[in-house]
Amino acid sequence: MGEALHAAMMSAEDPLAPIPKEYNSYIFRLLEAYRHHYLEIQNFKKREAEIAALREKDLADFRTQVKGWMRSEKEYKAQIKCLELRLAKESKDGVRAVILARHESIVSRSEVKRFMMRAKSTARMGDGKRSHHLGHGA
Repeated sequence: MGEALHAAMMSAEDPLAPIPKEYNSYIFRLLEAYRHHYLEIQNFKKREAEIAALREKDLADFRTQVKGWMRSEKEYKAQIKCLELRLAKESKDGVRAVILARHESIVSRSEVKRFMMRAKSTARMGDGKRSHHLGHGA
């Protein structure tokens, strides 16, 4: 269909001459296909904008959660420090009791630090910085 219309237009002696009537159905199909694809592209663009807005909202929500986690972590550390000071003060072993308590603790400080670093890094995404933690740069 497209090739026949193209050939007819290219083989015309006068480039300004009207296209023969037998090609009208080809032209109508071409226009319908153009309209269909144009509308499809507009729908894709609309959906892309919706997804981008949802992503930004999710990222903002995540940033809020990270700030909450960081605040909770700070409060947790302050409470632990307070308990360690009290233990050092009240225990007959003093600082030695604190060191022993830290050593026998089930809390993995390095895991918490790594998690918080990843969370902060991911929360900075969208501020012009990219993170490799999500697996893509989009």
